Amino acid sequence: MGELQRGLERVYENDLGKAQEIHRWIDRLAGAFEVIPADGAIFRRWASLTKGRSKHLWEDALIAATAYERGLTIATRNMKDFEAFSGNFHGTSLQIYNPFHYSVRD
Repeated sequence: MGELQRGLERVYENDLGKAQEIHRWIDRLAGAFEVIPADGAIFRRWASLTKGRSKHLWEDALIAATAYERGLTIATRNMKDFEAFSGNFHGTSLQIYNPFHYSVRD
């Protein structure tokens, strides 16, 4: 949701009508999905994941930290963004799934 909102803020600078349309879409999207609140355990894991890493990984690290702490699988087309966090980390491993990658079975 944060990445969508940040993108929306940029649209507001250039096209108010389009921004209002996107804003309504984000509101509907937010109402349709459960947004997992970040708690202390998630932020501590996030801090460990981001130690010594570039700031451009911080948002993905927050998603990864949430998945680690809640035992969730990340579903993403952009596997590359999460490879940096996919190893065994403090006894747990990050589960990543690309729903767009599949093989045809005979």
